[in-house]
Amino acid sequence: MSNFARWQLWSEAVNNWKINPIKGTGAQSFPITHLMNREKGVVFCKQPHGLPYRLLSELGLIAFAVMGAFIVVSISISTLTIHKIKDRWQRGLASAILASTVIYLIHTSYDWDWNILAVTMPYFLFTGMMVGWYGSIKQGNRLSGRPGAGHRGVNESALDDEPV
Repeated sequence: MSNFARWQLWSEAVNNWKINPIKGTGAQSFPITHLMNREKGVVFCKQPHGLPYRLLSELGLIAFAVMGAFIVVSISISTLTIHKIKDRWQRGLASAILASTVIYLIHTSYDWDWNILAVTMPYFLFTGMMVGWYGSIKQGNRLSGRPGAGHRGVNESALDDEPV
């Protein structure tokens, strides 16, 4: 889809939001409002090719604010997690996870990725991983793939195959 066509869809979504600012027109209603308001010659589209525009148009300001709050909190927790991790390899992994979620958010702001399950699920998986990682760091647990890292305080002889 060309940028001009996106601009037209975004304009329709914003105009629809201006008419229904608080509650929007209802979930999955953009195709209907698009059919009623599109300019002659514009190709039919099921979504405005951008999550912010879709949320504002269909679900209004409240849903937009809730989604914005979720994004701000998840990115903040992910950033705090990265700052609290001491191991450089784990910090690199956490940074890559955060970068992939930010890339997804940027791309979904101008395309319709939100409807593609295979593209959206990693966002929620990675966000959940970062929140869980932060919780384990806050409790003092260590997440490490190094041998023996999870066996502190355990009698090493109890881990052998031979009876004591």
